[in-house]
Amino acid sequence: MDTWSGSARFTTAIGSHDLISLTSYREWNSFDNNDADLIPQPLLAVNLGDLSQTQFSQEIRLVSQRDQDFTYTVGGFYFEQDIAQINIQGGTAGLNLLGALPPGVQVGTLHESDFKEKNYAIFGQGEYAVSDALTMIAGFRVLRSEVSGTQLNSIAPGFVRPFAGQVASAALESAEDKDTAVVWRLGAQYVVADNTNLFATVSRGYKAAGIVQGLTVRPIAGQTLPTVRPEIPTQYEIGIRHQSLGGRITANLTGFYTEVDDFQAQSLVPDPSGLPIFTVANAGRVETYGFEAELTVIPVDGFTLSGAVAYTNATFVEFPNAPCFQLQTVAQGCTAVGGQRVQNLAGGLLANSPELIANGLVRYDFDFGGDTGGFAQVGVQFRGDAQSSVLNDPNTIIGAYTLVDAQIGLDLINDRLSVVGFVRNLFDESFVEAIFGTPFDTGGYSQFVTLEAQRTWGVRLSMRY
Repeated sequence: MDTWSGSARFTTAIGSHDLISLTSYREWNSFDNNDADLIPQPLLAVNLGDLSQTQFSQEIRLVSQRDQDFTYTVGGFYFEQDIAQINIQGGTAGLNLLGALPPGVQVGTLHESDFKEKNYAIFGQGEYAVSDALTMIAGFRVLRSEVSGTQLNSIAPGFVRPFAGQVASAALESAEDKDTAVVWRLGAQYVVADNTNLFATVSRGYKAAGIVQGLTVRPIAGQTLPTVRPEIPTQYEIGIRHQSLGGRITANLTGFYTEVDDFQAQSLVPDPSGLPIFTVANAGRVETYGFEAELTVIPVDGFTLSGAVAYTNATFVEFPNAPCFQLQTVAQGCTAVGGQRVQNLAGGLLANSPELIANGLVRYDFDFGGDTGGFAQVGVQFRGDAQSSVLNDPNTIIGAYTLVDAQIGLDLINDRLSVVGFVRNLFDESFVEAIFGTPFDTGGYSQFVTLEAQRTWGVRLSMRY
């Protein structure tokens, strides 16, 4: 994998306003060939992926002076990206074990696809100080989203027919979607005292429609690819911010409630042949609620203690006809509808959303005099149990774990040069990032283990000039 990017920021004064321009460009390329069958037999011997992505964005903002009762920001935004992808899946698919393939013969599919997206928007936000204590906030964004995609699946060179459960395209398959949306934010902030303020906001968001592409994706009518509808979240927040003892104590508390209509869920589902595949679909309605609390204490100069905790309850409110997980029984809620095995996931958990997350930090900053300083710190992170599968398979729950990190460093030449030694996962805590049903071993499971699941250490050198 290789990636590179460039960005530019330009700021100039226009009368009493600041004009800000933000320009960025990025390219990302990757190539892989993973042993995806996850079993000793070479049922899926080739699982090749070659992907290239480019994106460009331009934003222009006009910002008013901040020392007046009414302040505002207005601007425009443009974004475009292009994703080109080539995949090959091939192997015996176990057909040789059934006598359906001669020795040495394999089946395989070549997938070629392209996805394009453009996004245009105008936006603005204003804040009006009704009094010294009360400020009202209102913002909006009008956006235009345009997405299009094409794909062609064919028999891969050197193979005799498409891979199991896959078919060759009769012609180029495509789809597009164009949509205009208005998103907004309303809020208020009230200063109770010089060191305490309350706030409340409500905001409407938008995630553009998508086009479903892939080796196992088939057109829904003629050569039209399936699409997913835009995702619409509405979020409510209320909170308090407080400082005391000259800033030595900072405490923040925020409560939130979010409702998402047409939630776009990626899940591992069985294709017509029974082989699990990844797909994206609208899951109906989702809600999350909870709170976040943060506390920072500086008992003496240079010594900092901080901690934070977040509680989140994230569930599906509506998700009828969700696919069943592998080997799910009728007693576990799996039923047959139109020849498909489905379940009702209303009340089910969202994937990768632990109920409890907490972290803490102890840090001491040293002053050696002159232009030399240093620091030492220890951090602790806790992540509670989390469901790994959107289908709520009870065998894919990731257990809770706690990680401890440590750093010690020197700052030299007035903080222009720093040398930091670090240890991540100090106690070598083992954990997994994901658990999923193994595609060619029905009833079996596999898991992903990341680099962070073992102790790592290193030295970081930074220079600012």
